[in-house]
Amino acid sequence: MGEVIATYLDGRGPEVADPERLAYAAQALLPFWAEKTVDTVKRATCLAYVRWRTTTGRTIKDAKGRERAFAPASEATARRELGTLQAALRWCVGDGKLVAAPTVTLPAKPPARDRWLTRDEAAALLRAASPHLRRFILIALYTGRRHDAILGLRWVEPIDRSAGHVDLRRGVIHFRGAAERQTKKRRGSVAMPRQLAAHMRRWQAMDHAGASHVVMWDGEPIKSVKRAWGEARARAGLGRDVTPHTLKHTAVTWAFQGGITREDAADYFDTTAATLEAVYRAHSPDHQGRAVSIMERRGR
Repeated sequence: MGEVIATYLDGRGPEVADPERLAYAAQALLPFWAEKTVDTVKRATCLAYVRWRTTTGRTIKDAKGRERAFAPASEATARRELGTLQAALRWCVGDGKLVAAPTVTLPAKPPARDRWLTRDEAAALLRAASPHLRRFILIALYTGRRHDAILGLRWVEPIDRSAGHVDLRRGVIHFRGAAERQTKKRRGSVAMPRQLAAHMRRWQAMDHAGASHVVMWDGEPIKSVKRAWGEARARAGLGRDVTPHTLKHTAVTWAFQGGITREDAADYFDTTAATLEAVYRAHSPDHQGRAVSIMERRGR
């Protein structure tokens, strides 16, 4: 199985939009699967991987020799990693390395998170946040975009058009560079509300000449807000269920509570109508309004 994973990394890695995420999944899979043969991929071993992954922490060295800690993962993370394992097996079939791919058993998909912040909670989080995290939070609340898309934002479009940028002249944020591949985690562009545009102009004026990214720490771009987030969340008195992704849920939920239509929400948040219907529609003031009206008329 180690060869299967390595073949997939070599062949697929250069093509994916986020090679680092693929490499992370491989690093998680290899200690358990590397010495196993393909015919051992069965329901029992897949579920054993989930148990192992959710209870075992370890430290590894990355390509640069730096130690990297792997804490026990959630079942949802183990599920995604097994999805990578299945993709690797299918890749090897297509590449002629295997005749057939065994079925990888995945744990049940966890229910969608419904945690969103009240206005008071969001205000408390902003008060507790460090300046760079405050930028991250405000962009997320006004645009409903994900962690990586926000941290990748630049003030000026790169020459190779490989990253998202802020166009203050037109009042638009392009979360995906024109040369970047589109992924399932859609990014798209969004017209800035006037409040966010004002923040952006102020932040750009504050930044030193040559600052590349909108969100930076100590003059450098960052890959994660995990530490700053944990500190601010604790100071704000919020539970561990409040994660950076909660901000996306909050942005969309507030929009539906404000009366946005599903069509406008799908366009603004670059999210499918099906997802909006399944996850957020219940927060709309007119949710089931037509059905309730019909049922009330029946009682006359």
